[in-house]
Amino acid sequence: MLMDRYFVKDHHTLEKLAHFWPKIVELIEEIKVGHYSNGSHELSEGLTMNIFGYETNNQEERLFEVHQENIDIHVVLAGMEQVQLLMPGNYAEVVYDLSTDSATFQEVSDEKISCVIGDILVIDTEIAHKTGIMLEEKQAIKKVVFKLKV
Repeated sequence: MLMDRYFVKDHHTLEKLAHFWPKIVELIEEIKVGHYSNGSHELSEGLTMNIFGYETNNQEERLFEVHQENIDIHVVLAGMEQVQLLMPGNYAEVVYDLSTDSATFQEVSDEKISCVIGDILVIDTEIAHKTGIMLEEKQAIKKVVFKLKV
């Protein structure tokens, strides 16, 4: 089952996403048939794709991350994970690393969603997210995260 979930702040994000969406869908299909290997791939001005895997863990072992300059589009290719979200204003002020466009911090959120193979999760800037949380037990997960510059 394919499920798209969007956590966006305003219509500007949706407009930007709509412009790149056909290319992203095409790339997801190319990844599934093995046209891209793990790693970071610079696709075009403002669009990067990172393909990677990891093992899920308990929530205490994972960190929230938040971005200022990039929308994250997470696509689960194998496995399943829980993702926690914190909306702007629901976490303390953070210090961003401009070189990675991210800040990380430890926190717990009641806003939780489960992501399985085929799920697409769009996370706007300033929305903190903690990925890789195990659902029932630790397991390997593979995913692609597209970074769309705002």
